[in-house]
Amino acid sequence: MPEISTTRKILSYALSLIFLYYEMYIQVVPSVIAPDLINQFGINLYHLGIISGFFFITYSAMQIPAGILFDCYSIKKVLSMSVLSCSLGLYLFASTQSYYILVVARLIMGLGSAFAFSATLLIAVNYFPKKYFSFLVGITQLMACLGAFSGQEFTSFFLETYRWDNITYAYAIVGTLLFLCVGFVVPNQVIASDIRQSLLEVTKSLLLVLKKPCNWLCAIYVFSLWAPMGVFASMWGNSYLQLKYSISSVESSMLLGFTWAGLGFGAPLVGYLCRNIYDKRCLLFILALIGIVSLSMILFVKLDSKLVLSSALVFLGFSSVGQLLTFEYIYANNLKNFIGTAVGFNNMFMVLSSLTMQPLVGYLLSHPIGHRLDNLDNYNMALSMLLLLYGLALILSLFFVKQKPKTLTAETA
Repeated sequence: MPEISTTRKILSYALSLIFLYYEMYIQVVPSVIAPDLINQFGINLYHLGIISGFFFITYSAMQIPAGILFDCYSIKKVLSMSVLSCSLGLYLFASTQSYYILVVARLIMGLGSAFAFSATLLIAVNYFPKKYFSFLVGITQLMACLGAFSGQEFTSFFLETYRWDNITYAYAIVGTLLFLCVGFVVPNQVIASDIRQSLLEVTKSLLLVLKKPCNWLCAIYVFSLWAPMGVFASMWGNSYLQLKYSISSVESSMLLGFTWAGLGFGAPLVGYLCRNIYDKRCLLFILALIGIVSLSMILFVKLDSKLVLSSALVFLGFSSVGQLLTFEYIYANNLKNFIGTAVGFNNMFMVLSSLTMQPLVGYLLSHPIGHRLDNLDNYNMALSMLLLLYGLALILSLFFVKQKPKTLTAETA
């Protein structure tokens, strides 16, 4: 198989980052256009949670298959079809007049988005020296956070001039252009294995991943630590901040941007620190503790100072950097040919937190107040569940893994 040029490797990584930015962008759009959807389709907060949460049904269900597909087929084929799926889902979302079609469109978007994070990590693993892996993981998370921040900020800005459906059409066109770029630039080469695995081998690889206790511990930790970002930063935080502080959608989106900034800029920092810290369990504990303190302040204290509120949101986002550390354990404790499957398994639990918690919070918000958006006590009660998940992450970090992870330059057996 011909050698891939360094330039093409860099461009492939850049395009995978752009797609990750894009899928995170479209993932958070419902939190901004929520009032428009409620008014046009006559739905309540529970239905809105379904629209947002159903994105994560296919997103989570496809995490393990995505890893297997990347282990078996070329990055160009898999990535092209995933970008196209996102674009088609946006076209459908913008054109429908039915609530149920909105849900189907979000399922289609989730199907395509499921491949974005795995693609970027696998390109980083296979196209670049291993000593840069932690740093590239941090850059990957930074781009994801920029996408989520931009999705809320730019959509709020565009809504002041354009209809939500016209904005969504524009996002779909961007996805079509990205699909063409991936088709022209990304190499048509299997990046994780030179030989396609048989169904028996694929099943064996999945079973090997599932048999490792470390993979399960990482997955449950990720579920617990990521839920606050998936629920608060991606969906309900926008309306919560508007209600609590009597601010506009644009202002609340800007404040939530500090959450993504904390995660985005904290990720490369922690990725760099990981190169010098052998036992990372203390970081897992500290980050979960930071999450508990910062979310408690946001929910139960009226932070009239924007500086203090912004700082609390930054630390809330920073606490979620712990989910990146789990990829260190996965990379160090799984065979190279199974990393795609293991990463998919871990990602599945991360998005399961959003899938389960977004509709659950929406249900609690809509009972007994129907579709009202003006009950702060109801918000505090519903969002307090996130503190329990932070507590679970804190406990798990104490018993994470007895053995320290192997260095990234070591091949694991």
